[in-house]
Parts: sequence; C-alpha cells; structure tokens
Amino acid sequence: MLRRDAIIPDSIWLSAPETAAIPPEVLAKYEPVIGLEVHVSADSLALLGYSYARLGERGQAQRTLRELTAASRERFVPAFFFALVYTALEDKDQAFTWLERAYVERYTRFAYLKLEALWDPLRSDPRFSNLVRRVGMP
Repeated sequence: MLRRDAIIPDSIWLSAPETAAIPPEVLAKYEPVIGLEVHVSADSLALLGYSYARLGERGQAQRTLRELTAASRERFVPAFFFALVYTALEDKDQAFTWLERAYVERYTRFAYLKLEALWDPLRSDPRFSNLVRRVGMP
C-alpha cells in the first residue's frame, strides 16, 4: 500500500472566508487523493467533508464521515473533526454531541471556536453560547 500524507494547506481556507468552504475548482485538485490507499490526515478529511456539505455534496460529506470513523479505529481522531462535518451538514444535534465529546477531550482548536466562521451555522443555538461560556471565552 502506498503510504503518504495528503494534507490540504490551511491557506486554502483563506480563499473563501465568506463561505468557509474550499472553492469547487480547488477542491477538485484534492479529490483524487480521497479513496486511494493513502493516509489522509484527519483534519484534511474533516475540512473536505465540511466543504462537500457546504457545496451541497451531502453524499461526499457523509463518505468523509465514514472515512473519519474508519481512521479512528487505527489512530486518534479528535471529536472536533466529526463536529465540523456535522455542522456543515446542518445536523445540529450530532454537531453538538461531537462538540461535547471534543470539550471532554479538551481539543486545542476550542480556542478559536468563537472566532471561526466554520461554526456560524451553530451560533444561533443556545447550546453554542453555553459551550463558548464553558470553554472560558467571554
């Protein structure tokens, strides 16, 4: 099996801050990696899943959730990444279930929870402000 890391650079997210999704033309560059027998980083999978969901590709987003689940059988995959995909799929209950797990894990990205546009679909839910308060953000 070919083994290499396939990582989507964080700088790609700067290309579409208003939608917080990878633009389709950029996403197409990374699609060939998915489904190959390569190690794709969990954060890259989560960001792909998020983008697929925001672009209306629910099946692709759900596929990335299955891949994250499979990866979690072999290595630690932060609950935060599952929450991210469920947020984009607009499944708030699942998103908050996974965010609560991430809170227990004390995942470091919580420091940006209040700031990142990725979480905009959850901001109007009282569970979000409760979580932000518990994390210790004003």
